[in-house]
Amino acid sequence: ALVGLLFIAIGALSLMCVFCCYRHLIPFMIKVVETVASVMKENPMMLAVSLLGSIIGLTWSIACGLAFAGAYITYQDSIKDSSRAEQYGLYFVAVLIFVWGAQVAYNVCHVTYCGVFGRWYYGVTQGAALRKSLMVALTTSFGSICFGSFLVALIRALEAVVRQA
Repeated sequence: ALVGLLFIAIGALSLMCVFCCYRHLIPFMIKVVETVASVMKENPMMLAVSLLGSIIGLTWSIACGLAFAGAYITYQDSIKDSSRAEQYGLYFVAVLIFVWGAQVAYNVCHVTYCGVFGRWYYGVTQGAALRKSLMVALTTSFGSICFGSFLVALIRALEAVVRQA
């Protein structure tokens, strides 16, 4: 009971410290939230992009899980007979594929949101800002999204292998 009270006291003191240090930023945060809310009111389909991105990410996770499970079941004996380095290589490739696809789905949504807010900020709101931003994310910016997602996936896959070793 004493340890629990100690943790509660530490948490309360930490919260007080954060409140005291960041109190002067509260009006700014209120203004940021009001601005984001007004842009989202103008483009309510941003929530649909978020939902679509979540569905694509979930579908990708299920597809990767089924593919990896099927490959493991099919090649289980070969995997067990392979060297430790080969197993790490397979683990690296699996993590790379999984994270890369998930990052692409996430970053398409992110670039779409940035396009909507950028069009709002610069006053280029003629027409459907969300549709135009989504089309830019899926056409002219898609290569950059995929390459950036690949770099992130590469680093995360390396990190996963190092943690596994």
